[in-house]
Amino acid sequence: MQAADVPLARPLARGIRMALIIGFVLGLVGVVAWWPSTAARGRLTFDPARMAYIETEGWRAYYDRAWTRALGLMLELNHNVFGLSWLDTLVASYYSTRAQMAFAGANNNPPLAQEYLARYYGVIARARGLRYDPARAAEAEMRYWIVHRQVAAQPDNPAPLVDSLADLHAYLFDIPADAARASGVERTAAAQAVDRITGRRSTDVAADWREIETRLRVGYKIVAQAMKE
Repeated sequence: MQAADVPLARPLARGIRMALIIGFVLGLVGVVAWWPSTAARGRLTFDPARMAYIETEGWRAYYDRAWTRALGLMLELNHNVFGLSWLDTLVASYYSTRAQMAFAGANNNPPLAQEYLARYYGVIARARGLRYDPARAAEAEMRYWIVHRQVAAQPDNPAPLVDSLADLHAYLFDIPADAARASGVERTAAAQAVDRITGRRSTDVAADWREIETRLRVGYKIVAQAMKE
C-alpha cells in the first residue's frame, strides 16, 4: 500500500477505465468458481522477495495513477502471496485498490480510504482465520499513510514514520517490538527513496528504485523470521 502523495494529473479516461474494470471484477464475484485456499489458517505467511517486488511496483502504479496495474498487483498479492481463494481475492483486491484511489490526489478522502482498508483487512482476517481487529488494523495502516505523507514534506525527520510502521507491523503480524521496529526502519528507508523520486530530488532514479525493493525485501525478511520464532 502507498502513503505519501504529490500533485499529479488524473486523466478522466483512466478513471472511467478503472470503473469499468472494477465493475467487471465485481461481476465475476457472482460467477467465479470457489477455489479454496491451501494456506494455513491462523497465520499470515508470505515470500519476502515477492512482497518487496509487489510493493515496489505498487508504488509505481500509485504515483502513475495506473489503477488497472494497481488492481492486478493486488490480485497477485492476495491470491499468490497471501493464499486467498479467488473469490476472496477479488473482493479484497477491490477494497484495497479503492482505498488507494480514495487516498490519492489533492481531493483525497482519508476516512473513506480507511473504511475500505477495514473492509480489506476484514476479508483477510476471515479468510485466513486471523485474530486481529480489522478496524484497528485499518487505523494503524491509515496512520502510516498519513505520516508518510507528512514525512515526505519534511524528510529530515523520519522518526514518526518508523514509529507508525513499527506499530503497524507489531499489531498486524503479531511480532515482538524489536523486530517490528527493525522492519519499520527498512520500510521507512524504502519510503524515503520513493519520496526522493516523486519529489524530484533523486540523482539516480533507477538506483533509488533498486534500493526501494532491496530495503523492502530486508524489512519483510525480518517480519517473516520473527513470525517463525
